[in-house]
Amino acid sequence: MNRVLNQKATKDQRPLSLVDGIGEWQEGRLDQEGIFNVENLAMANLLALVVRTPFDVGQVVHWVDQAILITEVSPAQLEKFKRVGLETASNVLRAAGSPELCEACKMGEGELKLIELTLRAHFNLKLIQRFQENAREMGFESSAPAAAAAVPV
Repeated sequence: MNRVLNQKATKDQRPLSLVDGIGEWQEGRLDQEGIFNVENLAMANLLALVVRTPFDVGQVVHWVDQAILITEVSPAQLEKFKRVGLETASNVLRAAGSPELCEACKMGEGELKLIELTLRAHFNLKLIQRFQENAREMGFESSAPAAAAAVPV
């Protein structure tokens, strides 16, 4: 019964298929964990997902990173970021403050600053950044696809 209520409550929200790398099988497995849409994924408990699912830790981190960006910016802003190779919230933050980003995305400084502040406040993004820093320090590369940003970071 609770599952039916959750699905009804999320009917108008963004489907998991918007996240690169999530197909039908992954969506079905995430559904078992109570993650029915992109909004749920952005707010998911990263540790619980890594422990309770068969997915690679780097892949889970990458999915949540994408989900945060998808939920925190408008569809038009998301498209502008994707056009320049920025597909995750952490990639947008790494490029933030770059004058080239304003020009490449055709966004004003104020708009980009607001997006930056919004992303920085997301609790899961802090965990993602810590994971990425630790992985780099230890010499590990994430198995998740790397976004090739056209904007210098």
